[in-house]
Amino acid sequence: MKNTFKLFVAIAVCIMLFASCKKEPTPTPEPTIETGLEGQFMPERKIASIKTYYLIGEDSLRPIIQNYYEWDGDLLSKTTQTQFGGSFVASQTIQYDSLNRISKIDFVKSVDSTFLEYVYEGKELAKVNRYKENGELLEEYTFIRTDGKVTEVQKNTYMETTEFGTKTIVWEGDNPIQITLNELPTDYTFDDKINPLYGLYEADFFFNLENVLSANNILTSTMVIVPGVTNITSTYTYEYDDKGYPVKATYIQNMGFTDTTVVSFFTYL
Repeated sequence: MKNTFKLFVAIAVCIMLFASCKKEPTPTPEPTIETGLEGQFMPERKIASIKTYYLIGEDSLRPIIQNYYEWDGDLLSKTTQTQFGGSFVASQTIQYDSLNRISKIDFVKSVDSTFLEYVYEGKELAKVNRYKENGELLEEYTFIRTDGKVTEVQKNTYMETTEFGTKTIVWEGDNPIQITLNELPTDYTFDDKINPLYGLYEADFFFNLENVLSANNILTSTMVIVPGVTNITSTYTYEYDDKGYPVKATYIQNMGFTDTTVVSFFTYL
């Protein structure tokens, strides 16, 4: 009996020693989401507002438009555009997929509402479709690439008749130095600072590709209207914060007979 008791004690000690030496399970790490993908918009500094004015005379500003940006953590959730005085112009409510890429935008204007769906192939944005509220397809944008860069965006518009429009892009480094719409080219130069709207494929991205695609801020643009005869030249100057983000942009457009100056002020969260 005594030997049996000693055996039980020895077994109990071994069990306790085994339990004390057993490793705690290693917690499963949180899955990480790859950054830098097309369709992601997660800038280091988050825009709070952009307010834009005409410059009248030397120092008088006349309000034009203001844009407000709402964020949910690192993701832009909504933009609202109003005229000064608060009159509503448009809003965009943004949805994302599991990789934090824009997947849908509900675009509400004072006159109508549409929504856009974003289609990806692997890591690249392949297509954007715009629909009426009832699901009728209005526009289709297809992205063509060369060596990984977008070199063509084809726009098909489905109304009473189908209309086509194409923008071709020529690159230098991280910026598009020429964008041609239906054989009318516009040439660009850039600074070396941060473009706060880089990568934001918002509802009107096709008309704003120079800002969506460029890592830096535009310094000059020259649009050829009639080759060798008529150009529209624009120049931009900036004031920056300590992180290289613009806080003020002054835009001067020369139509050949008069200059128009527009000033925008950027605020950040």
